[in-house]
Amino acid sequence: MLVFSATIKGWILCALILLIGALSACSATATPVVIPTLTLVPSTATATSTPITPSPRPDSSATPIPPTETATSIPIITILETTITPDADLTRRILRHLANNLNTDLSRIQIVSIEAATWFDDNLGCDQQTTLDAQEAYATFQPSVRVEGFRYVLLVGNTAHEYHSEGVQRFEPCINTERITGELLLAVDPIAVDILSLVQRQIANELDLSTRRVQLVEIVPYIWRDTSLGCPQANQSYTLATLPGYRIVVSAGDNDYAFHSDSTTAIRCPIGQEVLPN
Repeated sequence: MLVFSATIKGWILCALILLIGALSACSATATPVVIPTLTLVPSTATATSTPITPSPRPDSSATPIPPTETATSIPIITILETTITPDADLTRRILRHLANNLNTDLSRIQIVSIEAATWFDDNLGCDQQTTLDAQEAYATFQPSVRVEGFRYVLLVGNTAHEYHSEGVQRFEPCINTERITGELLLAVDPIAVDILSLVQRQIANELDLSTRRVQLVEIVPYIWRDTSLGCPQANQSYTLATLPGYRIVVSAGDNDYAFHSDSTTAIRCPIGQEVLPN
């Protein structure tokens, strides 16, 4: 019994010793766990505004900017090829004179041709309405006046106007005007080109030919007075109207064919039945 008690006491003592050691270990200061510090990304630097430096003004020694092109330097364009260099100031004065006389805009005037000419009177050939070259003039008479200058042909719509000049100083407007026809008309009038193509296709289809074999003989602008277009038919009534159009004659083989047109259509008109405006 005593032995057992002693044993029990020994166990109890050992248990107490172990318990006290454990409590001592728990009460000791715990070693802190080092948490690594995050490296902060530095904030974006505040943008510094860059001052705007004004462009320096050129001083008086700087190269000047070329001036805007003046009217006198604008190229003069003619419908027909010219071998001379026209005087810009003379050309501009003539164009303005015609524009004022017709009360029209300068943009409506086209220059057909400019050519050198010789006149044998003070009116620069506008009285006779003809241009004589030197050989023809001396063959017929001995002129007392000989003036070198230029002959201008200007176009407004389908009407040509003529001006004669003495050198590049003085000019005279000639009173004669005429409607342009043929190839010149086609060069400046796209509607005339379209109507001619219509006529050529019609004849080519009728005769089973290529349109190239339908050749232009004549094309003249007209102002028709009624819807018959100058080709009235029996037992037909027509409305009075002012209709711009053309008389077109083409040839195919040995025959000629006449057509009258407005700006969109063309009708066959036998030559003997035509009624042309005066």
